Amino acid sequence: MSDDIASFMRTVDVGTVWSLLGLQGDPKQSCRCPVHKDKHASFSVYRASKDGRWLWKCHAGCGRGDMADLWMLVTGCGKAEALRELRRNFGLGLLAGRSCLPAERSAPAVAEVLALPSLELDLGTDAEIAELSELRRLPEAGLRLAVERGLLRFAHHRGVRSWVITDSEGKAISCRPMSGKPWGDGTKALMVKNTQANHLIGLPHLRGAKVVFVCEGGPDLLAAHALACHLADLGLVELASIAVTALLAASVTPSSLTCEAMKGKHVVIWAHADMAGIQAAESWAGQFRPYAESVLVFELGALLPEAKDLNDILSHEGGMDLLVASMKGGVHE
Repeated sequence: MSDDIASFMRTVDVGTVWSLLGLQGDPKQSCRCPVHKDKHASFSVYRASKDGRWLWKCHAGCGRGDMADLWMLVTGCGKAEALRELRRNFGLGLLAGRSCLPAERSAPAVAEVLALPSLELDLGTDAEIAELSELRRLPEAGLRLAVERGLLRFAHHRGVRSWVITDSEGKAISCRPMSGKPWGDGTKALMVKNTQANHLIGLPHLRGAKVVFVCEGGPDLLAAHALACHLADLGLVELASIAVTALLAASVTPSSLTCEAMKGKHVVIWAHADMAGIQAAESWAGQFRPYAESVLVFELGALLPEAKDLNDILSHEGGMDLLVASMKGGVHE
């Protein structure tokens, strides 16, 4: 490995790569392999003591390597393409070779325009919206609001009819099968190539909003739209004043653009009940507080112990009333 590539690979964070690839769980010293159906924790990630790169190893035989090798294993691409994709997603350049010019005479770096994910999307049919409503056990009104705002779409991805979380800016596309079953490798959601994992879904809607719901992942994004509709029906808020947004995974760090967009807003973060979700919500809250008018974190496991996320609570009998009761006095218009 050249010194230039090795230097670049030291900047590639395992958590971000994990999110970009749409892998489930959290990368850590002992976790389930994201590639094979792992019944035990046979996968490890760790820092190389020699050069500081993030490395991985599947003790069940899938292989080992650095983040470029993981990208190759998951996507099936070659080494050169894996490096190009990492460069594109991390916004960094790899030198094709060492310059023969002195450093002060080297050509200035040129900012690379990030490619956008591409997939043929559609609005879905009434029957598909009803089917998704039944699958997620959420009111159709919330799903239709998500469609209206450009955040819920439908598509055929890898030959499978899917419901899709996307954004009017086109920077992120995440797909889940309409069947409710995971993808063939056990992954629940697949991000389309070139998806920017740290992009806040729904970011453009913050401009006119007073209240911002921040969720983790696609199902909670749909659930939060259902909650917003219900709060508006009760006359507690104006629907137009609520922006419903999501980050695609707990391991994602909001961009500076996202943090700045929270300026003057009342932010409500819906934290998944697992430790990763709680820690992510607290981290996001800390990043938003210097900008937002107020920030509230609702730990969903504390509201309903058997629920793991907002979708779970809303699909539970009496869950909507529980959420409304917990929010009264906490959300300001």
